[in-house]
Amino acid sequence: MNDNIKFSIIVPVYKVEKYLPECVESVLKQSYQNFELILVDDGSPDKSGQMCDTFAAENDKIIAFHKPNGGQLSARCLGIEKASGDYYLFLDSDDTLSAKALSVLAEAIGDTDCDCVIYSIEKQLNGKIVLRAICDDSLCGEFITDKRRVIKTVLTDSSYNAVCRKCVRSSCFDGRDYSPYYHVRHGEDLLQTLEILENAKSFVFLSDVLYYYRTNTESVTQTINFDNLYPDTTVERYTDEFVLRTGVLTSADINLIDNRRLDYFAVLIKELIRFCSSKEASKKKLALYRESEYYSQLLKKGYRRCKEEKAGFIRKLNAVYIILLTKRRYSLLITLDAIIQKLRNINK
Repeated sequence: MNDNIKFSIIVPVYKVEKYLPECVESVLKQSYQNFELILVDDGSPDKSGQMCDTFAAENDKIIAFHKPNGGQLSARCLGIEKASGDYYLFLDSDDTLSAKALSVLAEAIGDTDCDCVIYSIEKQLNGKIVLRAICDDSLCGEFITDKRRVIKTVLTDSSYNAVCRKCVRSSCFDGRDYSPYYHVRHGEDLLQTLEILENAKSFVFLSDVLYYYRTNTESVTQTINFDNLYPDTTVERYTDEFVLRTGVLTSADINLIDNRRLDYFAVLIKELIRFCSSKEASKKKLALYRESEYYSQLLKKGYRRCKEEKAGFIRKLNAVYIILLTKRRYSLLITLDAIIQKLRNINK
């Protein structure tokens, strides 16, 4: 293990006074101790900002910064600006690291000198494991320099989007201006992940679970008002520009990515039906998305045949939702979803 590797652990902090002590403690108890912990108070209205200062006063490994509220992306950018480590990690303030995280990462980096390590995570709800996102076996244990392979993996599996799954060499961040995207609240992780994918030359995937994600019902990603949703395709368009600029994906790869996008869109359609306040509100939202420029073009493409994937039951069901939305059969969509929900309840 190389004890000379310095890690900068960047933590955006907002309304987490309940969870912040556990988050900080998980870093301080690391078996590998060459790190700095950067706490960025994003204008938190509770006591979180004061707690950051207290932690910093008690431990010289901790540095606290304060800024007006601007969202996670802006807080991370400030953390990156202030970081002095060789490699950066990103930790949400209601989550924790495995006690061995930095040791495992230091060993992987020492062995390979890679630019980016992507590791596995565990999602928890009320202390119970609800999901283990383990890196694909076909990727683990290799020193990967094939950028197409990594980009394709990330863009076809959204579980890899999160920056909290990545330990990244500092030089992979080129200082690009994200201020036009500070308004993004869902998908902002992918923006920074694309920067990493563009600049990193080598990757290592680990099956080790190094990160514990807490499903916080009070977090931004968990408190969505579906009546107020609107078609913000900033991240999708940014991704398309990235794919065009890098030019490493094949047409078959892009078809596969578009199929995944249609799958995610089908999930959104179901959510609009189930969580809008009324059927009329659902119809209005479905029509709004249906007629938007980006989604209308995606619907026009439809699902493409791909040799790499088989259309299972869920995909076939998603295709029905997509077809009905394309044909503007909003009432039929709502009725179909109600039937499916009843059948699921009967089978429970």
